[in-house]
Amino acid sequence: MHQEKVGLKYTCEYCNNVVENVFSQHTIPEVKWYVPDVIEVRDFLVYSCSSCGWWQIYRHDRDDRLSTGGGDISLYSAVLRKFDVSGIDTPLLELEKYLLKNRDKIYHIHHKKMEELVGSVLKDFFDCDVKYCGGSHDRGIDLLVLESDSPFPVQVKRRTSPKKTESVTVVREMLGVMFRDQFKKGTVVSTADHFSTAAIKEAEEVVEKGLLERFDLINVNDFIGMLGLTKQKTELPDWYDRIPKEIKIQISNQQIQEFLTNGCLK
Repeated sequence: MHQEKVGLKYTCEYCNNVVENVFSQHTIPEVKWYVPDVIEVRDFLVYSCSSCGWWQIYRHDRDDRLSTGGGDISLYSAVLRKFDVSGIDTPLLELEKYLLKNRDKIYHIHHKKMEELVGSVLKDFFDCDVKYCGGSHDRGIDLLVLESDSPFPVQVKRRTSPKKTESVTVVREMLGVMFRDQFKKGTVVSTADHFSTAAIKEAEEVVEKGLLERFDLINVNDFIGMLGLTKQKTELPDWYDRIPKEIKIQISNQQIQEFLTNGCLK
């Protein structure tokens, strides 16, 4: 049980979920002689919403001149900006974070944003550059993955139904593009639940016959898995910058890694 702090809110301002204490630092004050301009942080608490990311900070500073009592209490809280998941201007980084928690929303994102999202994931997955080709004259290629000396084309299909099956027609169209431009590898990424049996067979046969080196069919489950692998949390939240330096220097690298894994900095 936490001790109630004046001014703190224990439910999120945006989604009404109970917020979690993700960081806490308590300093037991000592009676000592006055030292000019010395302020000690007695309590520094961070509460955050695991759903939307909203956070608030409770900070209690103690002035040496006040001995063990009194001091200043400061409260800080985040202001969230809302984005339309279907908008083309939605920041990619925020969209990636959102989809990891709300995978069903992938069917609602803008088709051009889907191409950008796929390019970002493939760039990290293959550790190489990706060229965006989508447009009215893309000749059947949305992305070109520049993997070493063997670039390969990618066709992106953003379907609006979670029950969609990707047909063999899409595979045959992509094969036509690859043979026309003499690519030896290629990929189709679709938000369809799965590829049809005929589509999978067609892709396997051209590889078995040696006509292609590789032909990958990536459905929505495969793609969300790749998104999770490549977009694992690697950034500390913006509230981390508000931690006083005398506290921050006590935080070990191991604690930071644990935070990136489980979301709590204890």
